Amino acid sequence: MEIYEYLGLIHPKGNFYQKYFENIKERFNLRGNVLEIGGGLIPSFAEKIAQEQINLGKGTITVYDKAIILKESRCPNMTLVKENFTTKTEIQDFDLVIGILPCTVTSLIVTRACEENKDFYVALCNCSHV
Repeated sequence: MEIYEYLGLIHPKGNFYQKYFENIKERFNLRGNVLEIGGGLIPSFAEKIAQEQINLGKGTITVYDKAIILKESRCPNMTLVKENFTTKTEIQDFDLVIGILPCTVTSLIVTRACEENKDFYVALCNCSHV
């Protein structure tokens, strides 16, 4: 799905990220500093938000994922951090924390966002983690 989005193609099953994007736009202000946890190899969803922020004229997005394969972002307001999100990751400068199918880090996102009194949006995966 990341590759389809990155290349601007429509997957045969539809645009995977569009509904999440619409939900976030509807519920949160994207003109602030957004943090995406677990953006994947190609952080296509973050780029979608970055483009919206450029259209709005304000906002930044930072993506944490150790697996990111891109050297740099195509958007000037998007920062790629090739590290895992941990209990020690500073989130105080962010207004919104998001995770789209963040898998094993879901509980950490919720815990940290609550500790720091941050708005958050997490789309749960259907994996089973024991």
